[in-house]
Amino acid sequence: MLATCETAIRYNLHACASEPIFIDLLVEATKGTNVLPVSGIAMPRGGDDPKHLLMIAEDYVKRGIKGFDTPLDICMIKDKKWDRALQYLKDLQSICEGVCQTNIVCEVNQLTQEEIATAAKIMSEAGVDNYKTSTGAVGRGPQPQDLITIKKNLSGKTGIMAAATGSFWTTQICLSFFLYGATVCSTRNAAAVIDGLDDFEAHYRALEFV
Repeated sequence: MLATCETAIRYNLHACASEPIFIDLLVEATKGTNVLPVSGIAMPRGGDDPKHLLMIAEDYVKRGIKGFDTPLDICMIKDKKWDRALQYLKDLQSICEGVCQTNIVCEVNQLTQEEIATAAKIMSEAGVDNYKTSTGAVGRGPQPQDLITIKKNLSGKTGIMAAATGSFWTTQICLSFFLYGATVCSTRNAAAVIDGLDDFEAHYRALEFV
């Protein structure tokens, strides 16, 4: 965990994430830096009692966490319990507003485009910080059409956090997702993505366009 924090600080990453068991270590290691300490709640699919999740969020904030990833319960989405989902997100945002970034995860690989769009609308209404896609660790990762649908249906301050796992998350793939509307990319391969920028630029400049 300390090595991960050191890498995040050295590369001046937006955030560094850890398992909940390492929260106190993460907060201490990133103190006084620009790196936000981030952890997860009810990952990967949610499903817990919203009241319990809100209690966990309050605890995280008190302990110094500056951002967290938490799923929008896929059962709420599939059962179309949008009013309940919206109320949960509003309650969550009221705890975190101004002190902790909210990254709400949707397993886009298991959703229809209509469900992806509706989730974007209620996240915007609740005022969460980021609509975070599934990573592809189970099933496929985010596809260009997913990001297009999300971007089309977002409003207000809510951004798009495109997530991926594994070494396939290259510089080229990361940049392409920015082109499709992502405002943040979340990956364990961040150092390699950044290291690849110079080579990518050199190859790009060497291309001949006709």
